[in-house]
Amino acid sequence: MGTGRRVVPARPRRRLSALPPGHPATRELEIVAEVAAEVAASAEVATVVRGQLTETVEGEGEGTYYDDNYGGRTETHARRDAERNAARAVDAQVDALLAAARVQADDAEGTAVEAAAAARADAALAQAATSRVEALRREAATRLVAVGIQGRNIFHQALAGAYRDAILAYARARRAEGITCSENGGVLDIEFELQI
Repeated sequence: MGTGRRVVPARPRRRLSALPPGHPATRELEIVAEVAAEVAASAEVATVVRGQLTETVEGEGEGTYYDDNYGGRTETHARRDAERNAARAVDAQVDALLAAARVQADDAEGTAVEAAAAARADAALAQAATSRVEALRREAATRLVAVGIQGRNIFHQALAGAYRDAILAYARARRAEGITCSENGGVLDIEFELQI
């Protein structure tokens, strides 16, 4: 039996731009929202290898006895020992043949099992990445809107501050009277009187 496992990480990225890339000479503002996610997939494959091994195996055994049955060693005892030794020799040869056949089968099937696991992992990764990419696109678009609003608010606040400072400087340079400046709810109110 062989098993194979493959894990393939991926990091899909999306980059969205509100305007063409920013450039100081054109005074463009580039707003980018970027989201990233890690996607991983794994697969396991197992197989059972069955086979049949047909070989002829012979073994010899030896037993010892004495004509005068010295030490109780009779021909019957010797024959029993010889058969037992021959069976052990046959079993050892069979075990060696089976081990070699297992190694050969594992090598042959192991490559196929690893290839099948890799193919399943690749397919699972592709499916997971495809579904995740759509979610990332939606998330990036949502973030882009939020970042765009924040960026424009900062720009508009800076622009309003510059207008305020310019209008107040103009009024003071012209010796305006009754200069008042107030801000309420993002609305700037500047009043002054000029003698013409």
